[in-house]
Amino acid sequence: MAIPQLPERWSFAQRLKNTIIYFGLKFGLTLLMALPANVQAISCRLLGRLAYRLALKDRRRAEDQLRHAYPNWDEAKIRKTIEAMFDHLGLSIAELLDLDASVESCLERDDNSKAFDTLREALAENRGAIVVTGHIGNWELLAQSFSKAGFDITTVAKPTYDPRLTELLKTFRGRYGMSTLWRGDARLVEDMFEVFTRREAFGILIDQDTKVPGDFVPFFGRLAFTPTAAAMLHRKTGAPVLIGYHHRTESGQELNLKRVETPIDVENPNFDRDFTAQLTHDLEEAIKCHPEQWVWLHQRWKTQPSPPRQDLKTR
Repeated sequence: MAIPQLPERWSFAQRLKNTIIYFGLKFGLTLLMALPANVQAISCRLLGRLAYRLALKDRRRAEDQLRHAYPNWDEAKIRKTIEAMFDHLGLSIAELLDLDASVESCLERDDNSKAFDTLREALAENRGAIVVTGHIGNWELLAQSFSKAGFDITTVAKPTYDPRLTELLKTFRGRYGMSTLWRGDARLVEDMFEVFTRREAFGILIDQDTKVPGDFVPFFGRLAFTPTAAAMLHRKTGAPVLIGYHHRTESGQELNLKRVETPIDVENPNFDRDFTAQLTHDLEEAIKCHPEQWVWLHQRWKTQPSPPRQDLKTR
């Protein structure tokens, strides 16, 4: 593996700080991975609970967003849900540290065979497939499970600030053969369409407010700026669209995948917005099943529509 080149714009102090962070992270991961699986789970849950105590600003943002999403909830339920979310994130890290065992538990669950069959049937149409998901449950485990099951999957991700961390993420995501395209790459659009030329699956997350083409659609009762790439790809390629998500339940790891049928005409000038609204509604319903398993930390409603322009009247 080639050594990633560090940005020339970094000062000596930045290089030193980021290098300490990088090797500190690698050391911490190595230490955690050396522990028995049950100790890993306990350690990661403790880290999640520690983050709940220390990340006050993020916790308050999450609680505020949850208040808007569930206006009838009392403060005790809101705090309990956010605390459970941090616990969930800790467990998700533990599952990824012991990835082979976590993926096997997904593959061995009989009910999950329906999800694999759904994707297999969609790919059999020889147009590729668009798998829409969000940061629900352990979304990385969802993708890795389909990859390990033998599906050719490509996803899109934002590069981290440190090329070395991006390389670590690329290596992890490619554990079972999954490919990653990087936002900002000059060939991103061409590479996306090549996925459908190869008749493969393309996974995309649409539940965050990011600097990509999008539109405002309803999400938990408020307009949220949402990526419209999935709708655009469906309109241009005709590839079937599926909604996928993972839930951790008392009975085990649950993989969900269903085909999305749309009554919206692709020639409709508002197709991208309207279809994205439909997909977002489906993701919202999945989040409502286990609200503690969605990342409420993200500033989901950060971008707001501009107010209608009012022409000034002059006398």
